[in-house]
Amino acid sequence: MLDQSINESSLKYIINDFEKKVKFKDDFSEGDDAVVCKLLQEFSKNQPFPPLEVIKVRKKTAYKVCDIYSYYLLKRLNFTFKTINSLKQANRNEIVSSIVALIKDKRPYNIIRLDIKDFYESIDRNTILQSIEQDIAYSESTTNILRKWFNCFEASKVSGLPRGLSISASLAEYYLREFDESTRRIDDVFYYARFVDDIIVFTTRTEYEIIATLENNLPLGLKFHSKNSKRAVIEVPIEHKSNNENLSFDYLGYEFTITIIGKKLETRVDFSNVKINGIKTKIIKALLDFERTSDFVLLKSRLSFLTHNYYIHNKYRDTKIRSGIYYNYLFISHPLQCRLNDLDSFMRNLLFNKSLCKRIIGQNHSLSNEQCKILIKMNFSKGYNNKLFHKFGYRKMMQIKSCWGF
Repeated sequence: MLDQSINESSLKYIINDFEKKVKFKDDFSEGDDAVVCKLLQEFSKNQPFPPLEVIKVRKKTAYKVCDIYSYYLLKRLNFTFKTINSLKQANRNEIVSSIVALIKDKRPYNIIRLDIKDFYESIDRNTILQSIEQDIAYSESTTNILRKWFNCFEASKVSGLPRGLSISASLAEYYLREFDESTRRIDDVFYYARFVDDIIVFTTRTEYEIIATLENNLPLGLKFHSKNSKRAVIEVPIEHKSNNENLSFDYLGYEFTITIIGKKLETRVDFSNVKINGIKTKIIKALLDFERTSDFVLLKSRLSFLTHNYYIHNKYRDTKIRSGIYYNYLFISHPLQCRLNDLDSFMRNLLFNKSLCKRIIGQNHSLSNEQCKILIKMNFSKGYNNKLFHKFGYRKMMQIKSCWGF
């Protein structure tokens, strides 16, 4: 059995440089040993975890722990849980790469896209706890800590699993593991992927058969969205003998388009309209915040963040990963003729077309001509096609995101 105990070595193992130098810099001023000693002292008291703090993330209610003790106890539990179950979230780039290859297939098939409604909030904690209590892979100590956390969730009035906590993502993957396995075993399903709550299926069977089977296999409490914006069924014929036919669907921030011209098939991958509109909203919010604060340096940083690429810290591996306008959307098929041009035009109009600016944000901006000339140099198309980078520190990044509801 994996060593699941809470002790000096197990806690030191999960502490990384980012936490010591940035996230909990003040707490680590006296060194690792002092922090670990305090953590073990708190753990020995066997007291309930304090209630979670409520935050807003993309208009959704999310949560975070309030102290360093809760943070590391939760991190240690998550490490144990992921190690035992070999859990990891699906790789977004691998999924998109597979879809790009699959839509070039000329045989007839159906593409079914589904979304689980209120995913984290609908997961049944009792089902998870009962399953873990019956699993001999988990020690009594681990089960007791999980139970304490679930009591904390209850005291914090959390439905299901709290968004924003790393343990929630791991427990959600655990909750859906049997559903994932059963879906891949369905006859005539030749590709299945799930990224958190977004599901896509490629199959030669009818949509009704597949959706009915998937709905029947969903774990307790979960159901699919019925809204058209949250589900799509694309029927791809082997050929189209009359006019050209464009078939498109959105998934993971991309729009995939299949064009059938007789026996000829062409594909295109672009940014989805939803993604583009989301970026436009961020530009507007950044401009409105400037009108409130007159902080031009911060506005410039925000637009640079949106139009450039940057490194972010991977807190699980203590490494840096590339992110930003290019690295988050590697698979755009026609980068010189994509929707980024629309974003550049939108930003140009906001800066230099006063009547349009007033119509969009409700007022004229107070930027000077010199400031507008500085900002217009930040270009989405250039940032993407030239893979331009900008460096942002952790605290600067948090300041940048503060007006967007992260």
